[in-house]
Amino acid sequence: MVEPLRSQQSARGLGSEHGGPFDFGLEHTEYVLLIGSYGSGKGLFMRLVADLNAGTGSARLNGRERDSCTAPKLRSLVSYQNAEPTW
Repeated sequence: MVEPLRSQQSARGLGSEHGGPFDFGLEHTEYVLLIGSYGSGKGLFMRLVADLNAGTGSARLNGRERDSCTAPKLRSLVSYQNAEPTW
């Protein structure tokens, strides 16, 4: 049996054909820093959390299941800053 997601920010089995699965859990008082070489999957991971890329698994943001939010509501809960702007 898979343990339910309990953290305010968490993911279980989050992945795509390009990477994963990723699992994590964070509380409001915790921070995380993603460090890795170019092409290691940092951006992919963040795009999966923000539901900007199609993927598998589940994610919980501010205590709510990601799939329970509409796309506009979800995008208001997360932010993604690309390392190099495309403009």
